Amino acid sequence: MGNDVLWLISGLALIVAELTTGTFYLLMLGVGALAGSAVAFYGLGFAVQSIVAGSVSVIMVFLFKHKFAKGKPEQQGENNIDVGQPVFFEAWINETAGLARVKYRGASWDAKVIEDAKPQSGDVLYIIGADGSQLQLSPKKAE
Repeated sequence: MGNDVLWLISGLALIVAELTTGTFYLLMLGVGALAGSAVAFYGLGFAVQSIVAGSVSVIMVFLFKHKFAKGKPEQQGENNIDVGQPVFFEAWINETAGLARVKYRGASWDAKVIEDAKPQSGDVLYIIGADGSQLQLSPKKAE
């Protein structure tokens, strides 16, 4: 079996693995392996095949991360549909750091109380933003 077939099998296996896991990184590696297969098909050496496969993979990851870093909506402000929604304070995780658990949409969420408020269990706070899956809260509703 030639290198082109081995690269092709590796690329297809990585793409299938990506389909089962849902990560885009395996897809990028699979596309890189397919590029290595194309280079091997034209008879270039293994070093060139490896460099092409690695380079295509790195470029694909960079472009993917660059596109989604630019295209990702801001978590603060108008683009976050949760801003302004009420949550119910459950308990403090770390009161001095402002970290708490709140009830929102029927589930408990990690949250950070931004202002120097000291809510008690059952108090209503309002979402003013998010940092990943951590809600940013204020006792005053955002306008």
